[in-house]
Amino acid sequence: MRPPWKSNMIVAAALAMAVAACHRPGPRLPRREIRLHLEAEPAHLNPLLSGDALSVKVTLGDVYEPLVTFSREGHVIPILAETWQRTDGDREWTFSLRKGVTWHDGAPLVVADVLFTFALLAPDKAPTPLSADFDDIESVEPLGSRGVRVRFRGFRVGRDRTLARVPILPAHVFRAAPAEALASHPQSRAPVGTGPFQLEGQVPGREIRLRRFSRYWGPAPRVDHVIYRIIPDRTQAVAQLEAGLIDMVAQVPAGEAEELARGGKLALLAYDAPTFLAVTWNCRKGPLADARARRALTQLLDRETIVREIFQGRARVQSGPWAPSDPSNDTRIAPWPHDPTAARKLLEEAGALPLSVRILYPQSSVKVERLATIWQEDARQVGVILILEPAPFDVVVKRAQAGDFDGVALSWLAEHEQDFFHKLHSSVVGEGNDAGIRDAEMDRLLEAVRTTPDPNARSHLARKLHARLHELQPMTIVVGDMRTALVSRRLRGVTPDGIFLPARHMFLSE
Repeated sequence: MRPPWKSNMIVAAALAMAVAACHRPGPRLPRREIRLHLEAEPAHLNPLLSGDALSVKVTLGDVYEPLVTFSREGHVIPILAETWQRTDGDREWTFSLRKGVTWHDGAPLVVADVLFTFALLAPDKAPTPLSADFDDIESVEPLGSRGVRVRFRGFRVGRDRTLARVPILPAHVFRAAPAEALASHPQSRAPVGTGPFQLEGQVPGREIRLRRFSRYWGPAPRVDHVIYRIIPDRTQAVAQLEAGLIDMVAQVPAGEAEELARGGKLALLAYDAPTFLAVTWNCRKGPLADARARRALTQLLDRETIVREIFQGRARVQSGPWAPSDPSNDTRIAPWPHDPTAARKLLEEAGALPLSVRILYPQSSVKVERLATIWQEDARQVGVILILEPAPFDVVVKRAQAGDFDGVALSWLAEHEQDFFHKLHSSVVGEGNDAGIRDAEMDRLLEAVRTTPDPNARSHLARKLHARLHELQPMTIVVGDMRTALVSRRLRGVTPDGIFLPARHMFLSE
């Protein structure tokens, strides 16, 4: 018979072995979350509203969904609309809704949600920049239980692409609030969408967490969580990427990204979203209200040197806000040359010397700081003082909208046949026209370009608009380039949608 004390020892040993087994490292499970960089905290999470492109970046396509979107090749891809037809010279659009779609709160997607969303696009309803492309709606009506028909007074260039930016909102969530109060509605910060991810939580100033929606109608995402880390300083964001703390920084200047990718730990992704860096001038009052002063500032900028020394040749000098291949772009209009002598003469004619100009820009933009040193030196020689004013990205956007700047440096997307009405027309000063420019001829051209169905006639008008913009210089286009992302080599499925890099297709390799 075994002594009692020996039995106790055997039991104790067995327990110790069991505990050790519980703590022994097992096979490493693949990480099921991706962590992405966000430049600032969005003002809200409702991509229909104005005032924050970051909300679109986080939510459109992943949390909220549009009726249709476009492939990289320009083909229509149905999302919430199973079918879409355009008839009567593009004046009538008919949609048939997809079956089996539910909102994140469990309610079904219904025709009333589409009717509600289109009603918000009417003028003087919700504060949204998208309404500029839908301000001529004649009627929106249901067709049975799954169809919607929208009629317009006429053609509008680019309206189909704007449709791909319109998130369908849940009527049962927002209907009780007045349209003008949508921005302050609690659900504009806590979205309820139909997308593959739903909001899990937020830590103000630090992160936004999304989790996989288990009842999503389409293909299930290959990750359980998407975490947006809010890091205003891009240098810090890249350092966290190199340390493996985040998986992607979506916008890094091409030359800088190429250099960082040489180490082998990171991959470079140049994606098809042509952009241009521009300084928009405040044309409302003072010396900058004179086009001669604005043109002088452009001619003080040595863009060829900036392309060579700061962008390592991976950028271009351009005269208009379109990609070179765009039919709206007039290749005969050469960019204003770097010519300090001509600039001094223009400033003297305008009575603008001496001149002091403050340029507002996102504090994370190292490129603006570097190019400004080149600009400042030439400007100083003719009596112009350029003062850099860095600020957080969200502050820059708010001040630009309020007209609180002399010049503001931001990147713009150069979309195909882009409609600049909501950026430059005098009717939207303070509501998209940050420059505050008012010009009757430019207004006439902006109105004509957007309403001309014939592509040849439209291109002819757009090139006249190009010439007028070139003459008035409400903005100095610094350079045009392509967007470049830096990603962890474990991150897969990074698929651009033409503007952003949605998370819905992303996953991590084993």
